[in-house]
Parts: sequence; C-alpha cells; structure tokens
Amino acid sequence: MPDMFTFINSQRGGMRNTAAKESVMQQRFCTCGHQLWVLYSSIERKFRTLFFAGTCFSGKRVDTCPCCGAPLDINRLN
Repeated sequence: MPDMFTFINSQRGGMRNTAAKESVMQQRFCTCGHQLWVLYSSIERKFRTLFFAGTCFSGKRVDTCPCCGAPLDINRLN
C-alpha cells in the first residue's frame, strides 16, 4: 500500500479556513518507475489532483514525469 498523509481543515496564511477541506498526499509511481507524490484535495465538494516530484512536502509541482516526460494521469500511475 502506498504511503499516505491526510490533512483536514488546514489553515492558510495564519487564518482559519472555515470551508470543509480534506487533503490526502499519496506516493505513486509513473509507468517508468519514477516516484511521484499525488495530492488529492477536496474543498466543498470540488476535487483536485496535483502531482509533485521529489519528497513529500518539498517537491515541485509537475504535469509530466521528470524522468520519461510522459503526461501524468492518475489512472495510469502505479
């Protein structure tokens, strides 16, 4: 099972966010084997998926695999 981190009702800029928010960061792998982190974020029923290369919490946001250049699609990641 992939590593996973969950954050609920995060604060932004020192101010409490009153909107219901949940974010989950999960370790996944490109089809070439390169490690990526995926951030699943939902705010008031709106859902987003963001991809990061590097380590959890310090990675760079990416849309393509930094190793093979393939476009990132959550349904194709391992």
